[in-house]
Amino acid sequence: MLLNRVFQDPSTGKRYRVVLEHLSDLMLIDVDSDKAWPFPMSEEEFRSVGYDSISDPYPIPSVEDGSVGAARRDEAWATISPLLEHYQSLLIKNERNRLIKELLKSTDKPRLYITRQLRRYWQRGMAPNALAPDYHKCGAKGRPRREVEQKVGPKRTITPGVGVPVTAEVAELFRMALDGFYLTNEKVPLAAAKDKAVGLFKARNPSATEKSMPTMRQFRYFYETNYRNLMW
Repeated sequence: MLLNRVFQDPSTGKRYRVVLEHLSDLMLIDVDSDKAWPFPMSEEEFRSVGYDSISDPYPIPSVEDGSVGAARRDEAWATISPLLEHYQSLLIKNERNRLIKELLKSTDKPRLYITRQLRRYWQRGMAPNALAPDYHKCGAKGRPRREVEQKVGPKRTITPGVGVPVTAEVAELFRMALDGFYLTNEKVPLAAAKDKAVGLFKARNPSATEKSMPTMRQFRYFYETNYRNLMW
């Protein structure tokens, strides 16, 4: 039984999850690439490569009912579950594009959101909880680092100042900029989304000085820990 197990290529070090096992045919996906899609491989070829079975790098997390993570998981699951009803067709590029195009007619989610959630589903273990955000990466002892009172991480090397603590309010502004601006347009760079978040911060905190604004490093860290792997 190879399905949903993770293997490592001994020559490249890349890690792959088996997302389909049908007779002697397999479909695999690179679990670490933010551009990966499932690709076919025969079981004979798979055996000949000599992939090493490894522990799952993305164990399915537990998600507390009623939490923000649960809400975002449910939102993502509700979005992609209609696609998963056509599972084998979804693994074929042309069919996947067709199914996503059809889904876009009945959802307000942008294509980029859909493709990232679908990719995450395959890469993270093919279960609803695989779609939960990576809040556990943001801090210690299970608490998101955004709750700290002091700005953490290296001091600024370009712009003077100590930055601003990434509180729940600041995290909300980051999400507004990412969800409503960055994720809805593939042409928008991350720096522009950061500027949008800073604009929102200034609107709420008009007396804030330039030295106490959220930094690009903070914004990028928040994106990479809460969105990048998730939206793949």
